[in-house]
Amino acid sequence: MDAHAAAAVAPGLIGLFLASMLASVMSSCDAMMVASSALVTENIYRPFVAPGRSQRHYVFIGRMLAAAIVVASVLYAFLLESVLHGLETFWKIQAVMGIAFWVGLFWRRATAAAAWASTLVAFFFVLVTANAFSPIFDVNQFAVNHLPAFTVHNGALRLPFQMLTYLSVGFVTMIVVSLFTSRVESARLDRLYHCLHTPITPDENPTEPFSVPEHSRPESVRKLIRHPDFEIPLPSRVSVIGFLVAWMFVGILIATVYWIAGIGA
Repeated sequence: MDAHAAAAVAPGLIGLFLASMLASVMSSCDAMMVASSALVTENIYRPFVAPGRSQRHYVFIGRMLAAAIVVASVLYAFLLESVLHGLETFWKIQAVMGIAFWVGLFWRRATAAAAWASTLVAFFFVLVTANAFSPIFDVNQFAVNHLPAFTVHNGALRLPFQMLTYLSVGFVTMIVVSLFTSRVESARLDRLYHCLHTPITPDENPTEPFSVPEHSRPESVRKLIRHPDFEIPLPSRVSVIGFLVAWMFVGILIATVYWIAGIGA
């Protein structure tokens, strides 16, 4: 922390800042570590590398992958220019992965091939907009010469317009490839939305991943768009209230940060 900034902060608050920062970092890191290792184990290793092994074996592999992910993340951190650069990289990757998730969640016509295509194409444009191919194509020079001035800052394409570019290309790729590839089986989709529309009960004891209790029935869902290919439900009263309350707490947190930053100023 800058010496002048530290002198302006009341005693004890620096420790509070550090504790809060470490807590937020650890909560994100452990969630990503577990989620990444579980996804690789269940979706790649288990079906393609070693099918039919014991659950103990898969747990061991998951733990080894978690350790490998941590080591790789630490090594990658040394390649970053700054914390801000790392945060921008995180935003970009999360946004790219979210295209297939959100389209597949609300549109029955989405396909696995389209999910792969949109992710790969969007990631390629992440590299393009970040000027990773500057010897071949300098996107910053192109932006300076051909795009409006408000899209450029310090001779480089602004981050919001980088994100707008690869997200737009990713969504278009997802939709186009989905329309030109075979539909997913209706039975698989019905099972997916059956799980999504079935509320969880306190005494529920799932026997396998992504399953619903026997004889359960999904709640009747009113759709925002009345079309068989769309699964966009109308928000319930509880959802709206929860959304507003959550944003109220976000506003309180932002106001608290400004208040603490102003102490001793």
